[in-house]
Amino acid sequence: LGNESSLVKFTKELKDNDNLNQEDCCICLDRFDENGDVRKLNQCCHFFHDKCINSWIKQKISDPFCPMCKTKLKESTLKKVKKESTL
Repeated sequence: LGNESSLVKFTKELKDNDNLNQEDCCICLDRFDENGDVRKLNQCCHFFHDKCINSWIKQKISDPFCPMCKTKLKESTLKKVKKESTL
């Protein structure tokens, strides 16, 4: 099924390697903290605070999508987010 989402630390290297122009979470509008947990939705390459996207997905559970580009999230992404958020 592939890797549809990744839980990573927000670092300068991540920002440089992913050509990340995004420095704020579009859900809560707060800046990403250096070494803070962020989740990348690999289907569309957008980043969010882990807690924010987990909450977003739970609210949109019947039809989950990326809050930035509206890409529909795959079932495998939902399962991975749910599993990782309970660790």
